[in-house]
Amino acid sequence: APVGARLLGGLFGQDGATIVGVVGDVQQTDGLGGSTRPVRESPTLYLAAAQLPANLFQGVHVWFSPHWLVRGSTSDAELSAEVAQVFRQVAPDLAVARTVAMRDVMAQAFARQRLEAGFLIAVAAFALLLAGIGLYGIVAYEVMERRSEMGLRMALGATPGEAVWATGVSGMRLTALGLVVGSLAAAGASRMVQKMVWGVEPLDPLVLTAMVAALAVLGATASFIPAARIGRLDPATVLREG
Repeated sequence: APVGARLLGGLFGQDGATIVGVVGDVQQTDGLGGSTRPVRESPTLYLAAAQLPANLFQGVHVWFSPHWLVRGSTSDAELSAEVAQVFRQVAPDLAVARTVAMRDVMAQAFARQRLEAGFLIAVAAFALLLAGIGLYGIVAYEVMERRSEMGLRMALGATPGEAVWATGVSGMRLTALGLVVGSLAAAGASRMVQKMVWGVEPLDPLVLTAMVAALAVLGATASFIPAARIGRLDPATVLREG
């Protein structure tokens, strides 16, 4: 129904502008603050340059820095040179400040979101590294403290595997406790990061399961690597030292 109608007044001039088609909203507005998405749709009006009055263009070029979107089949460098040449021919006084490829414009539109995500990933990786080192240190200290005890157990018939398990399981208990507390904290803080993720739910079961599994593997590695020293103990040597 709107096709063929005319828009009068304002920037359309006395003759107005004819509606030639209807398009959907365009994803070009920053969604942070009013939406859970990094980019949200907003109503957009496309106008042919031929339908706009000349004084409008004069005012735009005086008070603003207009942006022109040009589509071409050549490379970015060749298209930039062609655009600059056309502007020199049509309006020598109108300087072309710069030309940017559309993929660069799109990358810039998400630059802040990528920075925030990268910062969170870096902080999370650093925290993960500290957690692994801390757990390794705790188990290594326990190995030193229980060296005589484990040597005595092995002398009384305990296998090296049982001694290693008895030492490393303490680190796994700490890991399990941390996973439970961390999962509950992540569920509570999911709304805080809801506006920083796109295409993935904050409480996505697959992602949470993968993260819990990865942290469990890290905890097991940090626990049983130092505990493996117990399995190499010579019970006779330990008893003589004791």
